[in-house]
Parts: sequence; structure tokens; C-alpha cells
Amino acid sequence: MIISVNPATGQELARFEPHTPDAVEAALANAAQAQRQWARVPVTERVELLRRMATALRAGKERYGRLITLEMGKPLPEAEAEVEKCAWNCDFYADKAPDFLADEVTDSNASESAVVFDPLGVVLAIMPWNYPFWQFFRFA
Repeated sequence: MIISVNPATGQELARFEPHTPDAVEAALANAAQAQRQWARVPVTERVELLRRMATALRAGKERYGRLITLEMGKPLPEAEAEVEKCAWNCDFYADKAPDFLADEVTDSNASESAVVFDPLGVVLAIMPWNYPFWQFFRFA
């Protein structure tokens, strides 16, 4: 059993059953399948989704900030700033993605050559770090 506790009060917030090895394997397989579909989504659509994510983060900044504060004890202004940083990150990559992901034509001995930026695939990152939202957005 995993128990989430408010570090300021010691109050139990929630209990979670750990995943079984089979459940973890199924989740990883589902993530790999979803990534193959995501890789086919055009950059223009991804940009729009990033903009919507930024809007959603800002709309929920106070709620998300309270949750971060409740679950880990981070001061509320810092928690809300973390959420805002994630929204800013979405905006930044929405603005820059078309240029960052554009193929780069390069000279070679072939008739045509380019550096092409393809998705990496599924990345699993487990990090003990006091930035619960930013952990996700810095890898996305």
C-alpha cells in the first residue's frame, strides 16, 4: 500500500495499491502502441494541443498549486509558479516546434540528404525531485 501524506500535518490524503508487474508491462505496451500512433500526428496538430495544454494549465493553476502544496508541502506561490512554468514551456515549444522539427537538408555524396527529427519513443523517467509537474514537462 502506498499512502500519500500531507507533510505539514501528517494527515493521510489517499491510499494507492502498487501496480503488479503484469500491470506495469501492460502499461508499457499500451504506451508503446500509443506512441506509434502519436508519431503520425502532424506537427501542426501537436502545436495546437500544446497551446490547449498551456491554456488548461493556466486555468487550473490555483487548483494544481493547492494540490502540489497539499501533497508535498511546497509553498503555494512556488507551486503555482511551477504550473506557470509548465504552461510557458508548452507555449515555447508550440512557437518553436515547426522550426525545431523541420528537416535540415545537408550536402553529401547522395543525390539528396537531410537530417530528420523523429520521435524517440516511450521514455520512462523515475526521478525523486520536488517539481511534480515540471518533471513531466521537461521530458515531453
